[in-house]
Amino acid sequence: MFKHYLKMAIRQILKNKIQYLLSIIGIAVGLLCFSMTSYYIRRFNNQFIAWANSDRMANIYVKSAQYGYEDPYIPGEVVQELMGNPITGIGQIAYSYGYGQANISISKENQKEIPYQCSIQNVTKDFPTIFSIQTLEGQTPTLKPGEVFISESSAKKIFGAENSIGKTLYFSRADSDTSAIHYSTISAVIRDFPDGTREKSDFYFLETAGIQPKRKYRDLVVLLDKGVSSKEINQRLRQQIPAFGKNNDHYLTARTFKEEMYKPDNLSATFFIPLIGLLILIAAMINFLKFCIQSFYNRTRELSLRKCLGSDAKGLFRLLFSEIAVLFILSALASLVLTEWLVTVYYQYMASKETINENLFIHTPTLIQQEMEYLCFLFVLCALIVSLVIFRIKHITLTEGIKGVKRQKHSIRNFMLGVQLFICFLFIAGAIGLRNIYHLAEEKRNNTLTEEECTRIWKIELWEPQVQGHEEEIVSRIRTLAGVEDVLLETPGKYLDYKNKQGETLHGIHFLTSKNYPSFMKLPIEGRMPQAANEIVVSRSLILSLIHI
Repeated sequence: MFKHYLKMAIRQILKNKIQYLLSIIGIAVGLLCFSMTSYYIRRFNNQFIAWANSDRMANIYVKSAQYGYEDPYIPGEVVQELMGNPITGIGQIAYSYGYGQANISISKENQKEIPYQCSIQNVTKDFPTIFSIQTLEGQTPTLKPGEVFISESSAKKIFGAENSIGKTLYFSRADSDTSAIHYSTISAVIRDFPDGTREKSDFYFLETAGIQPKRKYRDLVVLLDKGVSSKEINQRLRQQIPAFGKNNDHYLTARTFKEEMYKPDNLSATFFIPLIGLLILIAAMINFLKFCIQSFYNRTRELSLRKCLGSDAKGLFRLLFSEIAVLFILSALASLVLTEWLVTVYYQYMASKETINENLFIHTPTLIQQEMEYLCFLFVLCALIVSLVIFRIKHITLTEGIKGVKRQKHSIRNFMLGVQLFICFLFIAGAIGLRNIYHLAEEKRNNTLTEEECTRIWKIELWEPQVQGHEEEIVSRIRTLAGVEDVLLETPGKYLDYKNKQGETLHGIHFLTSKNYPSFMKLPIEGRMPQAANEIVVSRSLILSLIHI
């Protein structure tokens, strides 16, 4: 009997192969898009909820009393003050900074040195305790100078079944500069950090440089005592750590990981990104269901004759559901092929073959598992739809089935068509809108420069902690290089709120730039560049908004 249903399903699919092929491709793409967006959000949320003490772990920020923005970069002298002045309720403090890509070499027993690219974290002594590092092999999680922890997955990739404890490695950030080579011995293999967490790396070194006052530190994490809220800690931070900054309007503030997750920006991303994948999947499913339902009703005569020959409702259900099952199996296979192809392309363009940085990897088994979960849900949904179709056909008399039932208003089908068209127009309008906004922003930012001048501008990001506090020195050295006409230093824009005379809130972007900004960008200004901490240059549009003309 199973062979009969399978044979009939394949015959029906081949009869309408073009439509079914489009349906298979649509479901495969929709399933992949929804799985990818869900996978991203799961990894994104891991940085907040994957820790055992996430309700007690808190990030430290610098907050501006005047503008209200929060800066993750904390001056070294403030970090010194925080660590040297214990705050009641804060049990432990740690900071870390990572290297996106670092070059290391592993010394094998045969003296052969194998190069790799990896991710590295420099951590302080309390880091293993705060983040509950689990040791699988080697010493307990206490780093010492000259030692390094290696993640479980990295140890397997590099050493395989070979014991990695006691192995020597050296690394250097530069491809050719060997002046800063560091030799280390692997002292422990630790369990991998959760996917998506900023602290996940291949290797963990002890930070031995000490706190430098002129440097800025990011990813400062504290572990609160049990029963202590972030509100209490913030009050104590304001009391014990003096205000700092140019106008003494900056202070430290703490926010727990769970509070981070419920920030409006994070909640918007958690909702909006999976919604995009879901809309693509819904559009594909609507196209598939419209065709299937119409195909079922067009076969009313066939189904009525089967009833006449003794087929019951269960037999009709198996017949129709077998077609959907075959289509979904083909869609699942197509989705798996697309997944493997996408991951291959991703690795080809995002990471080299030697890269072992887990943060760059897409965990394919997890992604495939999600696709199978969503596919099972779609199976159940389609089974319900087939049941409704069988219920309607069951109430059609044999005479009506053979003669053909009167055409009815297809309100449900028309509704699905409307939803599908709405989703398509939504994506088209969104794509056009984003493209126009991007081009408008680029044109507005560089509208004072010619196209040839824009091609001569090189952008260098000074975001790494090692260069924090040395920006002016770096700019001075770059300015002396041959072929460099001028150098502009600016900080990323911060979104700030202003008030006009009517009390209305206006949103603006705040930039910190060097004095040569007008000449560099060939931007005419009225007046002069700021020469004091309480002076700023504002756009004409903001002035007009503030005075409400």
